[in-house]
Amino acid sequence: MAANPGLTVEGVLRTMFDPRNNLSNEVSNQLIAHFGNQVFRTIIPRNIRLAEAPSFGKPALFHDKESRGALAYLALAGEMSRREEEVLAAGQAAAAAANDAAADEPTSAVAGTELT
Repeated sequence: MAANPGLTVEGVLRTMFDPRNNLSNEVSNQLIAHFGNQVFRTIIPRNIRLAEAPSFGKPALFHDKESRGALAYLALAGEMSRREEEVLAAGQAAAAAANDAAADEPTSAVAGTELT
């Protein structure tokens, strides 16, 4: 039994990514091949400023808001927001289409006859 059956995966995030490292690139390609559109386009790079932030007791955005890592997390927030807007818009469009289809169907009354 699942601990939280209502929990869903929002996406797969690639972190500590170093494009100079073959393993990073191979794992990234495998994630995309396996998870497809669930993989976020945003990639969080390996970044010393991100690693330093906890030792200063600060979130990465407060430690160095101009670092590549902090900017990547801001980009992730934007991507997640856009994804959510797309899901909501698609849901609203589907509901509107269903309402339109229901409104276009002719209504009719059928008299039933009991067969004995």
